[in-house]
Order: sequence, then structure tokens, then C-alpha cells
Amino acid sequence: MFLLDTGSLVLLSVFWWRKHRFVFPFLSALDTVSAAWGAFPVLLALPAG
Repeated sequence: MFLLDTGSLVLLSVFWWRKHRFVFPFLSALDTVSAAWGAFPVLLALPAG
């Protein structure tokens, strides 16, 4: 359950960041890192699905 909650929080943070990234154009590098980090739970969940 902890892993599930952590993955959900990561995905939510990535969605929020992508929604508001136009406010922080100078942090575009962080956007790339957060997007790559947010893809890990999705890739891990694909085989399980």
C-alpha cells in the first residue's frame, strides 16, 4: 500500500508540475527529470497489468 500511495503521489506531482510548468519556464530541466521519474511507476505497472 505504501508503494501504491508513493506512486500515486509521484504521478500527481508530475501532473501538477506539467499543468503549472508554464509558470516556471526556468525549471524546464526539472520538468524533464520529474517526467522521467514519473514514468517509472507506469513502466513498472505495465507488466503487472
